[in-house]
Amino acid sequence: MGKVSNPRWKCYPHQLFFFLFYSFQSLTSAVIRYSVPEEMDRGSFVGHLANDVGIPRTDVAGRRLRISSSSNTQFLNINSETGDLFLTERVDREELCDKMHLCLLMFEAVVENPLQIFAGEVEIQDINDNSPVFVP
Repeated sequence: MGKVSNPRWKCYPHQLFFFLFYSFQSLTSAVIRYSVPEEMDRGSFVGHLANDVGIPRTDVAGRRLRISSSSNTQFLNINSETGDLFLTERVDREELCDKMHLCLLMFEAVVENPLQIFAGEVEIQDINDNSPVFVP
C-alpha cells in the first residue's frame, strides 16, 4: 500500500502566509503627511492625527495614542484627549535640514487596543527668512 497523505495540510503554508500577511498589514498603513511653515510657535497645531488614522475623538484616551520619533529633539507631541498633533519646539528649517531641498520630521503614531502603527511625516516649509546673498 502507498503512503496516505492528508490533503488539508497541502494548503497549510499558503494559508499561513496569507494569515501573517493580512495580520501585519493591519499593523501599518500609508504614510500620514502634514506640512507647516518653519518658525511656528511652540504649541502650534499641526493636524488632527486621531481623525486621520480613523480614531473617534471619544476613543483617543482609551486607545492610548502616542508619538514616537527617532530624532534627538522631540519636535512633535499629541494631545492625549483630542488626538491633535502639535509642535513642542520652534523649528528652524535651516538649522534642522541645512541646504536640503526637502525637510521632513518623521514620526510613528502608535495606537493600542488593538495595536496599530502609522508612519507619519511633517514637511517643514521654508518661509524665506534669511537675507539674500548676492555673488558678484
